[in-house]
Amino acid sequence: AAPRDVARVREEIGTMRARWRAERDRSDAERFDLKQGIGGLVDIEFLLQGIVLLHAATKPALLASGSTPMLIAAAAEAGVLGDEDANALAEAHATLLARAIACTLDGRSRITALDAGLERQAGAVRRIVRASGLLGA
Repeated sequence: AAPRDVARVREEIGTMRARWRAERDRSDAERFDLKQGIGGLVDIEFLLQGIVLLHAATKPALLASGSTPMLIAAAAEAGVLGDEDANALAEAHATLLARAIACTLDGRSRITALDAGLERQAGAVRRIVRASGLLGA
């Protein structure tokens, strides 16, 4: 809940996410890593934690929950995410998470064929992340 230096938070989050992606993302031109891929679940989580770090000092409601869906809703309620972006993030999170859970339950890798629906969801996440200036994606 402490005030943060915006430039420093953006730099540190961007650097950490780039390192994680380099070490863990197993996506390629035809397959998408649901968790680590650009526009995947971890990008949503990093974005939301960045929003909390940058805005919780003035928007304490952001500290009420660590749940991704609840953080998306809180960020929209606090006015730090527009309704359209919040809805897109919530939809993308639900879709990506459902696919990742299905992979886990089936004993499959969470790296899956890149289809139009998946590209649309990941693309929405990438757009919102770019607009935030947090992850450099």
